[in-house]
Amino acid sequence: MTGASGFVGGRVSRRLLEQGYCVRAIVREGAEAPDDDRIEIVRGDFVDRATAARAAAGARVVVHSAATAGPDIDPVRRVNVDGTRSMVEAALQAGSDRYIHISTISVYDRAGRSLIDEDSPLKTSGDPYGWTKAEADLVVLEAMARGLRATILRPGAILGAGRTSTWGTRVPESMREGKVKLRHDGADTIPFVHVEDLVDAVLLAIRSGRAIGRVYNVADEHRTWREYTDEVRRWFDLPELERIPEADVAPDTYWVGSASADRIRRELGFAPARSYADGMSEAERAWRDRRVSTRSD
Repeated sequence: MTGASGFVGGRVSRRLLEQGYCVRAIVREGAEAPDDDRIEIVRGDFVDRATAARAAAGARVVVHSAATAGPDIDPVRRVNVDGTRSMVEAALQAGSDRYIHISTISVYDRAGRSLIDEDSPLKTSGDPYGWTKAEADLVVLEAMARGLRATILRPGAILGAGRTSTWGTRVPESMREGKVKLRHDGADTIPFVHVEDLVDAVLLAIRSGRAIGRVYNVADEHRTWREYTDEVRRWFDLPELERIPEADVAPDTYWVGSASADRIRRELGFAPARSYADGMSEAERAWRDRRVSTRSD
């Protein structure tokens, strides 16, 4: 698998180990490896096809959860698109029984749509992360046509505590540094899912023959940007966020609507067991523990 040192991949690998799977993970040279000696480590860059092939050899299941974001399209495309192409070719070469691709709801072109589902059109421009993840999904879909037994999971904003958690750690850090603003009135929509519910979806996809060749949104509760940021502000007693005037908000960054996850509930029996409040509480506790640890040092 890829991304085993990260927020999502770390949770997936832990649960796979608990379920009796053997886990082999690709970890970049010099990067910190997962803190579990049960995981077999393959050092290298998964974009490199030889490294990907070495990691996938003999693997019944390949889980690709690693991705990157950033302002510049070329380095993001290299990881998200070229890396995905490398991993799907490795899985095909290895004859893997399942390939699980962790995508994102950010792949959708939401303009003019109040509801997005798995048949909604994908982005062909815009932010580098969502755009290149959409391109990566197309790579997987093309490989499915060549026999890859794959499932694409498109989670919403993933909640929970973790050093590299976007919504539990990185956005709150940016808020503390005064780098986060409200777009217009802050009423734009965020579909959330708890990281452990996403792991449940991964396991369902691995085990279900019906999941082969399918794409699933993985989302639970929806909140507004203001609701989310107000709660994080409470953690740190932060002042009101600065607002971006409506006239200055880019059309593709402000969306009010909902993301349907009916398909995965209906076909795989997905039933989220952790609420938005659970995920936010978990992240808040991690911040509180961090502050206590810092004062003790």
